[in-house]
Order: sequence, then C-alpha cells, then structure tokens
Amino acid sequence: MMSPEEQKTGLEHLLDLIRQKTDESGNWTLTDKQIAGTLGLSPADFYTKIYNHENPLVSAALDKINQEETGLLITLLEALGFNAAEKMFWERGYFIPYDKGTDIEETVISLLAWKVRNHSFYYREFLDMLRHFRSVRKPLELYIDQFFPIQPILEEAADDFLMRNPETDPLTGWYTVLRYLKMLEQRKILVPRDFLYPLWEPLIAFAKSEGFEPEWIRERPEPSGGQSRTDPRTRAIEERQGALRIFGFSSEFTKEDLKIRYKQLMKQYHPDINPSGLKKSQEINAAYAELIRIAG
Repeated sequence: MMSPEEQKTGLEHLLDLIRQKTDESGNWTLTDKQIAGTLGLSPADFYTKIYNHENPLVSAALDKINQEETGLLITLLEALGFNAAEKMFWERGYFIPYDKGTDIEETVISLLAWKVRNHSFYYREFLDMLRHFRSVRKPLELYIDQFFPIQPILEEAADDFLMRNPETDPLTGWYTVLRYLKMLEQRKILVPRDFLYPLWEPLIAFAKSEGFEPEWIRERPEPSGGQSRTDPRTRAIEERQGALRIFGFSSEFTKEDLKIRYKQLMKQYHPDINPSGLKKSQEINAAYAELIRIAG
C-alpha cells in the first residue's frame, strides 16, 4: 500500500510523462506499461486491481489511453488507489471536473448572449449579400459566419474561464477547454450556433423589406420545447414564458439567481449525470440564453 506521498509522487511522474508525450495540438497517448511503470507498480498489482474493478470500462482500457479518455484514466488511477488523480489532473490542465464543465458551458452561453444583445446590424453589407446571391438563406449564413465566427468566440470563453480558475495550468488547460467544448458540440449538448438564432428575425425582416422572400430556413430551437409561431412578437413572449417555466422563475430574477439555478438544473439533467437528460439539458441551455439576455 502506497503512502499519500508516494501516490502524489507517482501521479507527478505520470503527469510529467503526459507533458512529454503531448504534441503541439495537445494530443497524447500512453500505453498500459508506461502507466504502470511510471506509477511504480508491479504488473501483478496493476492488472489485478484493474481486472477486479467493478467498472467494466476500467478493465477495457488496458491497451492505450489518449487525451480523449482522460476521465477513464482518472477512474483507472482511482481504482489503483490514487485518490488525488482528479485534483492533480485538473491543476495540470489535463482534465475538466464536472462542476467546472458546467461553468464552461455557462461562460460560453453568457458570452454568446452578450454578443447577440450588443450586436449592431450591418444592413448594408447584408443587402450586398442578398443582391449577390438573390436569396436569403445563404446571405444569412454568411452574415453569421462573418460577424460571429465560432472558434474565436470559444477561445475568448476559454480565456475568460481560465482567468477565473488560476489554479489550473493556463496553456494546457486552454487546449483541454477547447477539446471539451468540441466534445459538447459533437454530443449536441451545447451547439454554439444555436444561440445565434435571435439574429435571424431582424435580418429576415430586413430581407423582406428589400423584396427578398425567404426560402425554407431551419427553425430556431424553442426553450419551451414547443412549436414556433410565425408572429415574432408572439414567439418572443412564448419563448420568455417557456424559459421562465424551465427555471421556475416569475418575472423577477437576477443574474446570480440564473447562474445558481442553471447549475442546479444541469446537475440533475446533464447527460454526464443523467443519460436520458440530453433533450432537457438542451432546453435548459436555450432557456438560460434567453433569460441571460433579459437580465442584461
């Protein structure tokens, strides 16, 4: 049985090895033999504890582990008795604990909502796009891409998050945060472009005023989970009411109220905690974006 000091030393050596194996894009891969040897474990101890672990994913992860499987590696390390693994991986910037992950999601949604709320429309540029393409859908997509490029916005959110969490390594953590956000988008938990739909209605209304009739355009997501209406004013009211219902608020709330309630709801419905909570977590994120715009 290793002492706490020996466990800490073993984890430090493992994290040093990961740093050595990390390429310019933040990618790394370790083999089971490298992990066991670096931790100072005998093959017998290493494999016996893993095979006897109650989590089948632990015993399945014996060949190679890369940066996409850091959570699994931490589970494996904890199975081996290295209880400080999550904390040390977080401090080195290689892992996002659940509560920090929720903070990242909230940071991205708040930043997107702020940018949408404070955007000054460039109607002349949009009109040039309309005249060039003689349609609405393509200019709409180009306008969003030009004035709301997603990658720089995510990088800005990562910078903001890391400034508020100085205990984690900023350089390694930056890559980890961006990888985490990419994973959220792939799993449809947080799709940044979905929070830019409030820009569509003013642009579509302008296009109509210039004689351009919009072709079919994908519906914007509804925080209430219901169907959208054609009247923008009716839809805005329904979206706000639906968002308030999801958060359990009356018309009075503060930004701090929103953040606290957001974390409470995501702790109940986030897919990492609740495997059937994807749709509900999407609704919570959409509702949060709606309400944070109202809060200003």
